[in-house]
Parts: sequence; C-alpha cells; structure tokens
Amino acid sequence: MRLKPNKNILIPDRELVRRYFNEHQNVFMREYYGSSWQDRIRSWVFRRRYSAVLRLFSAYKVKKACVLDVGCGPMFIAHFLIREFNAGYVGLDLLPRLELRKYARVLELSTGCKVNVVRASASSLPFRDKTFSTSLSLDVIEHLQRPHVAMNEMNRVTDGCIIISVPIENMFQKMVRLPILLAEGTLKDPTPEYHYIGPFRSTRR
Repeated sequence: MRLKPNKNILIPDRELVRRYFNEHQNVFMREYYGSSWQDRIRSWVFRRRYSAVLRLFSAYKVKKACVLDVGCGPMFIAHFLIREFNAGYVGLDLLPRLELRKYARVLELSTGCKVNVVRASASSLPFRDKTFSTSLSLDVIEHLQRPHVAMNEMNRVTDGCIIISVPIENMFQKMVRLPILLAEGTLKDPTPEYHYIGPFRSTRR
C-alpha cells in the first residue's frame, strides 16, 4: 500500500513558523504559507513535490535510519519524515547559521526531536564515506554550476538510496508561472540559465 501523505502534517504549523520568520520577508514562508494567489500556486507546486518524494519512501522501502538533506533550506520535509517514519535527519545548506538554527528550532518544536543541521557546501560534504542510509537533494542540483561534483559527494557519503529532484516543467507549468512573473514586474526569470536542465530519465541502481 502506497503512502498518501497527510496534508495536515506535511509541513510545520504556520503559526509556529511565524514566531521566528516574517511572512513577507522570508521566501520560504511565501512559498509554503503565502496567502496571495501567486504564493498559493507556488505552495501547491512545492507541496506536490514533497508528496511525491515522500511516497517514494514508502513505495520503495527507502531506509530512514539516517537521512541527509543536501540543500535543505527550511528543512520542512523533516517534519513529516520524523513524525511519520521516526527518521534520523541531518540538514545541510549554505544559508546563514542563525537562519539555519531558527529553522532547526521550528522543527524541534514541531516534532519533539533533535534536528541536526550543518552549514557546508554540497560540493564538499564534511562527512565520512557511507555515513548516511539515504540522501536527498530536492530542487537544488539545478542551481549548481558543477552538479556532478555534488552528486559524486552524495554518492560517497551514502550507503543506500539517493533521491534527487529537479523542476522539469511541462507547458502547463510554464503557463502557470507566466502570470507570476508578470505580477512581479518582469518577464525575466531571475534564476540562472542552468536552472532548468531539461528532460531526463530516472534510473534505479
């Protein structure tokens, strides 16, 4: 039976996150909890991606003993992984240390468990070989100028499954993004040219 993530516990409670972050200034608050129609579209897209990744954990019996999240951002996915699977979790990102600590605090309050976070580069992971049972990198690789280096590093530190997602857009998704760019006063997507890496085929090893 495949897992269907409960949307009520997919990410931390909005009011809890608002204790630490300004809804209008923090990009992750807008992407996951924003109230404008543009932000609601973003939130729907991000939650759908989260749900798809989390279903993999159940469908393929992915090991959850020690999960590394490369480019973790706000670490919201840890909320579900810990509460639903009792997973061990380590987040890694280059966000400022104070910001990472705040996100970790939010997750600790929402899960009741210690959440570890490390400030480091995806291209040079500060861990020994085969430290983690599973590694994630969600919507991160497409932002890196040397993605192959980060993927090699993930392979080095992982003794199990590696899950990588990139925002491959179909025509419908591109049309949905157009009014958002118009509303923000520009037709130019602010992300680099390598942000969308094109179609590719997933493989299992």
